[in-house]
Amino acid sequence: MQLKTRTLTNWKRQKKSVTSEFSSKINSSRASITTLSHKINNGYEYREVECEVALNFPHGGDKTITRKDTGGIVRVEEMTKAEKEQELKKLQEVLGLK
Repeated sequence: MQLKTRTLTNWKRQKKSVTSEFSSKINSSRASITTLSHKINNGYEYREVECEVALNFPHGGDKTITRKDTGGIVRVEEMTKAEKEQELKKLQEVLGLK
């Protein structure tokens, strides 16, 4: 009888472990479904995309931000004061003025 009791206890432990494992898998699937549902309902998702910045392009004082993967222009905006000063320093070095 003692052997049968230990066997029963062992089966119960295994059942609890398997149930817990499947519950975790089910919850993970539910979370994935929720995330995908939000993306579909919103019609978009945010992703990190590598970009490069071209200063003084297309015009002096502007900067163009371009996606590296597609080459598409993200936006063109005015250079910051710090960017303008940085470009001026580079130009001075090239011309030997500093």
